[in-house]
Amino acid sequence: MNKQTIKYDNLTIVQQAQNYTDVYRILAEYIDNSIDSAEELYDKATESYSRDIEITVTKSANGKKNRTITITDNACGMRISPNGEYTIFKSDKKEDPCTNGMYGMGMFSFLSICEKMSVETKKQNSLISFEFEINKKIFEIPNDKSPEYNLHEKSVALTDKSSWTKITLSDFQSGKYEEIDLNNLKSEIETHFELILKRKNIKIIFQENNKTLRADHYDYSKISVNSFTKDISTLYKINSKKQKTETSIDISKSPCKIYLVVSSNMEINRNPVFINKGRRIIEISKVDQFRSNQRSSIWSNPNVTGYISVTGILEPTPTRKDFRSTHLLKALFYTLNKLEPEIKDFVENETKINFSNKLNEIEEEINTALNNYLQKTQRNIPKYQESLVQSTSSGTSEQTEGIKTKGSSKNVSGKNTTQNHKRDKTSNIEIPESEQIQSGIKIKFDTKNNPQVDVAGTPLRSIFRNSIIIIYKNHPDFLNKMPKSMNGNYKFEEKTILYISMEIVTHLKSEQEAETSEDKYVKFVTAVYDLEGYLCNLKGKKI
Repeated sequence: MNKQTIKYDNLTIVQQAQNYTDVYRILAEYIDNSIDSAEELYDKATESYSRDIEITVTKSANGKKNRTITITDNACGMRISPNGEYTIFKSDKKEDPCTNGMYGMGMFSFLSICEKMSVETKKQNSLISFEFEINKKIFEIPNDKSPEYNLHEKSVALTDKSSWTKITLSDFQSGKYEEIDLNNLKSEIETHFELILKRKNIKIIFQENNKTLRADHYDYSKISVNSFTKDISTLYKINSKKQKTETSIDISKSPCKIYLVVSSNMEINRNPVFINKGRRIIEISKVDQFRSNQRSSIWSNPNVTGYISVTGILEPTPTRKDFRSTHLLKALFYTLNKLEPEIKDFVENETKINFSNKLNEIEEEINTALNNYLQKTQRNIPKYQESLVQSTSSGTSEQTEGIKTKGSSKNVSGKNTTQNHKRDKTSNIEIPESEQIQSGIKIKFDTKNNPQVDVAGTPLRSIFRNSIIIIYKNHPDFLNKMPKSMNGNYKFEEKTILYISMEIVTHLKSEQEAETSEDKYVKFVTAVYDLEGYLCNLKGKKI
């Protein structure tokens, strides 16, 4: 038996582990270690492993005290130095371009959800296996002493050529074990390791009692056969804002890869992400440092999904939820902004809706009423969405897609901007100047097409695209609220007006800042009634 020491500030180890607030992200860390352990068996040319790799996550319980989560793999085993020490932030994988580990902190992420981690591991052809246990209590000592754990060696048979690792998490904090749902874990792992799961000869399995699930890679071809793909081998950054000159950076050794697909008739609600070494880091729309000009029309568009691979370009933070600020980070974001018009054209072409002008008069009345409603409520409602605010000048200013505030003309950078769009490209409809400035929101009825659907195939009553709330006339719920008269005309009734009010407020409220659960429903109903009052003049009108 050997004594192993852990080199780091003792209390800080426990404190930094608390940065892992998501139980699924914690379990992903251990699955990630298993994938790293199998990397020497992976052939990039064939995108396959030289032998079958299986990673299994098992949730088991025998009473309240014997609850465990076990992560096992048949990869290459952990690198153990019997006479060495474990130094956090000096991981031996940091300089390895193939593995994802960098800091050595992920191994201690268990401290955020449980008290104890037990590890058993064996390298291939080794005559011994190693076992050790790390308990939270070993860190409760003065900083002038190093935490220690016992490393046990166990002899194995000469014929045992296997390699594996088994990690067991136990003594869970209150509520943390119950928080782990295998279906949710499967979904998270599928999203987090989507490119890894495309490799051949690897599978990740989840087990609980008699229930077994397997993670599958995401099939983009089911969304669309068309895709936006681009390899970026050169980044650009501003050399002089005054002289408007740029400097180029060659990244051809590790090019940035963009892959996006767009659904023309389904809300995917799976926003594009940044990926590093095959692992998801963060949704592109959630990166504050990325001053996107098209955040809502591309990166948070519910019909768009995909990824941007930044392997070898950006460096994730220790919790792998963001990136470190570097010159390459700024250059990449600047380069992406230059590409956004091209990407936006692709998205708009894939989601183009051909509207009828049949209901223009009714739509104009609704939009006037909506604008009046927003003018009245603008002082009481927080910012709720991003709008189409793009300068029609040369575009050299560092504008962002403006925040669509009720009655506000400020963009996300806090600078005043004028919404001077004359026409919206998606619908090709004139936008009144007053409406542009006050709200940027308008209503349009789709009388031609069948409703878009969600991922479950359920028809949507309405959708929100580029400042337009599109209400589907052909949705059964709408037709039930506006029955056809004897002479073949449709006529607005009170229930029709209520239906429209509900759809509009649903989209406005979904984009608002979070409200407390005790008053959000009251505010929603109040907003519906208020807007309904502005639309009352529609009653009796025929279409």
